[in-house]
Amino acid sequence: DKLIELTDVLGIDTTVEEDGIPQEVMDMVNQRAEAKKAKNFALADELRNKVLEMGYTIKDTANGPQVEKA
Repeated sequence: DKLIELTDVLGIDTTVEEDGIPQEVMDMVNQRAEAKKAKNFALADELRNKVLEMGYTIKDTANGPQVEKA
């Protein structure tokens, strides 16, 4: 899967089952990371807000985005 390859290259951890974070949320987090990389900050902000509406926060770290229950 190309998305898995890209997230591996970017150092984004896509294993979410143990954290109980829905795949839909992680998909948006990964899309946001790609949008930021492409300097599409409007889309990145929109995706961050959608994730927040679903009850999760995103913290940007040196090791990639971390997602937590809000």
